[in-house]
Amino acid sequence: MVQLFLQLITEPDLKAQPSLLRISSATYRYSMDSTDDVSHKRAQLERCPPGHHGRGDVLFDLAWVLFERFKKKRKINDLNKAIALHRDALQLRQLKNDSRARSLHELALCLSYRYCERGAVDDLKEAIRLGREALQLHRPGHPSRDVVLYNLARDLHRKFEKQADMLDLNEAIGLLRVALKLRPPGELDRSLLLHSLARCLLDRYQVVANYGGAILLGAVLTPRQPGHPDGGTADLDGAIALEQEAMQLLRPGDFRYNMCRSSLILCVRLKTKSQTNIPFSDTSPVPPFDLKQAIRNVAFETLKTMPPRLLHTVTGTLCNRNVQISRFMGSQQCNQLLSSCAKCDPDQRMRLIRTEVSRYFRFVMFSHRWGKREPLLRDIEDHPIYNMPAKGGLRKLQVFCTVALEWDYLWAWSDTCCIDKDSSAELQEAIGSMFTWYRRSALTIVYLPDVSGTGSLGISKWFERGWTLQELLAPNRILFYTQTWSLYKNLTSLNHKADVSVLGELERATGIKSRLLTNFSPGVDDARLRLQWASSRRTTRPEDIAYSLFGIFNIRLPVLMETSRFWIGPEKHHRFIVVFPPTSPRIKSHPFFHPKLVQWNM
Repeated sequence: MVQLFLQLITEPDLKAQPSLLRISSATYRYSMDSTDDVSHKRAQLERCPPGHHGRGDVLFDLAWVLFERFKKKRKINDLNKAIALHRDALQLRQLKNDSRARSLHELALCLSYRYCERGAVDDLKEAIRLGREALQLHRPGHPSRDVVLYNLARDLHRKFEKQADMLDLNEAIGLLRVALKLRPPGELDRSLLLHSLARCLLDRYQVVANYGGAILLGAVLTPRQPGHPDGGTADLDGAIALEQEAMQLLRPGDFRYNMCRSSLILCVRLKTKSQTNIPFSDTSPVPPFDLKQAIRNVAFETLKTMPPRLLHTVTGTLCNRNVQISRFMGSQQCNQLLSSCAKCDPDQRMRLIRTEVSRYFRFVMFSHRWGKREPLLRDIEDHPIYNMPAKGGLRKLQVFCTVALEWDYLWAWSDTCCIDKDSSAELQEAIGSMFTWYRRSALTIVYLPDVSGTGSLGISKWFERGWTLQELLAPNRILFYTQTWSLYKNLTSLNHKADVSVLGELERATGIKSRLLTNFSPGVDDARLRLQWASSRRTTRPEDIAYSLFGIFNIRLPVLMETSRFWIGPEKHHRFIVVFPPTSPRIKSHPFFHPKLVQWNM
């Protein structure tokens, strides 16, 4: 499964070659117009017979335009002709200067493409030989040295994929590290180098894993202890950090962003060892400072309707609202928004800002049964969860975040660690807002560890817990994941609430009609029926039965925290008291707060 997934994210797409390769060609193009075509260059070649001093340059130019035409039309004959012409040009460029360096690099590039088309290893080996010679002519300080380093490393990596020679992989890693130092942080094309180096480190990690803690160096098998800095988890940690940096430079939806995201998900899953298979009405121009402030204000307003803390699925860090704002203002999405706002109709500007800010801050809610060693806020605060040991509830949290990222969401929430349970004010906000958060989420992921791949959804103890009732009713979109973190019955539906077969199972498991499961409105109507839904459910603390129904009845009441007289282990536990005015006619007549029900709930 891992090998198949890796193939999907590493298979070269010659129709969408990364921009760094295009930059390489542009770098060497010294006197050509984009309108030049093959016929024009052939006519020039006829005017430069053998022995003409400019024949080498014209051969190079004709080869270049044929190569460009091949990339557009995919005719292998154009590529073969380009290779032959580059060979002829190289024969005429014997002096070790920039002209020969250009010919070496372009011929290597064409041979590399032909290898991807035909799979002939001899083409790849020749491309590597020519790339090494080109690198010698691109000495430190040469403006195109990083491009040559990248292309040579890419060919060495392809040779490793073909022949599994670790010497090739280690050399590719070394070359990419050097190339990365030549691309300044924040530059868009740096993302390609980051992703390529991450792929190489991931491959080296897998060699370590596949050989049981050993690294194959040529014919020598050298033992390595787990965690050795020359490989193993260090390579995987490095790959994760590189993909995270690359994603910060790219815009969601871009081809390269999706590649980096897929690779990051795979790396995190390997690390956690999980079993996953898996948007101003002011008509006057807005100055840049005012525009940024308008975007910031909209972001703050948007976050007020969301949980105060969220997990950033790319880095695995817990972020408060200030950090969330900071991440957005420094993101490629914000830069693109600023650019779009500068070009759009001023009357549409605020609508565009609200749309894009809302899209960026879409979040995923987690619904699950608490188990042993669930991570609390104090356990993960200031610690990226992907860097922590994948044990107990932490592994569950890590996989949840990677699944959310796989669905292309940057933010995720879990009740275990995103609430400060030592703060009565924060607890009260969470209890009063829980239903709204689930309702406003872009997706709610439900994890059912007691349901196997072939098991029935209705057998899960998730349906017996008190809090999960609102977690089922509130979300508009919900997906159920089974024991191995695969989608329930491998259904391809984007929303299990929209799947007729799943709805039928949910109705049988809960006794709730399908129309209410998909279109539930909180309120006091049909109070007895709603209490009946909750009657068979249990919570760890008796008073939680009442709290878990606040959202369903659309009730907000003060909750006071008082310290319990009991101690369990080293932790002090708390209980909560619902405070409401006994003379309030609405409260007195409310069926949920009938004296007998209050006594039962509290």
